[in-house]
Amino acid sequence: MGGRPEEADPDALHTIAAFYWARSLAHEGGTFAARDLETAISVFGLLYLVDHRRVPRELWPRLADETGYDPWSDPLEHAADLVVGAEEAALALEAARSRWGAGHGTPWWWAADAYVEAGRHALIDVADGMLFSRACAVADEQIAVLRDSGRAEDVAELAETLFAAGLLRVSPYLGNMSGLSFESAHDLWRKRQARHRSVHPDDSVAPETAEMPPPLVAAEEAVRYLREAADLSREHERGRVLKALAEALSMVAGLKQESHDEEIPAAAREAFDLLDPVRDPLTHL
Repeated sequence: MGGRPEEADPDALHTIAAFYWARSLAHEGGTFAARDLETAISVFGLLYLVDHRRVPRELWPRLADETGYDPWSDPLEHAADLVVGAEEAALALEAARSRWGAGHGTPWWWAADAYVEAGRHALIDVADGMLFSRACAVADEQIAVLRDSGRAEDVAELAETLFAAGLLRVSPYLGNMSGLSFESAHDLWRKRQARHRSVHPDDSVAPETAEMPPPLVAAEEAVRYLREAADLSREHERGRVLKALAEALSMVAGLKQESHDEEIPAAAREAFDLLDPVRDPLTHL
């Protein structure tokens, strides 16, 4: 294969690599299997430089060492991969809904949990209003399912889902704001979003449909979810919720320039008393 890696046809590379990869598995060990595996990895190495998302993730650490290319060293690429992961979870979500329905304990529920969590992590790096809206809608649907069940055994799950919904609304604004105000952090995310769309024009949508909500709107929504979650939670789980509630209230207080001097310290103190340092040492700190 002559020429530079970036000039190679990614479809051809993927076909060749996948062929040798599959054949190495078919050999079930031995010299031929090892030879085919190395061939597959070599071709995947070329593909990794062209389109790393089509390479099995278990090979990324090795290929990063061999090629010196780490796609996640670029925050934009890292965020894009997280968004791709969230969108893949969305496809699984709809497939599970059509097959098993939207109910607690079904494959749809597990896919919904994965989608909300993947979306939350993606939104820390990319201010994608469409993803935010979809993830919030999924979390709200889960909450509605649990409210409608009326089963006492679902209370703990409802509390956990309310907690997730609250975190989803504040994590994008709190995740990367070291040294920044809430407004400055939001401006930074919007600039990242504009950069992402300039690199990936096919992902562009109308700006008015892709805006993140104002930080204050998101924070006040989070407070409502987290207060209810705190009322339904006990012990360590309540401590986690109260810590998040204190952070959301601090965000509201900072943006509205109003005092929550009684509720924030009270929530923080109780959270510290309830958090189990063995189960969650980082949160306890």
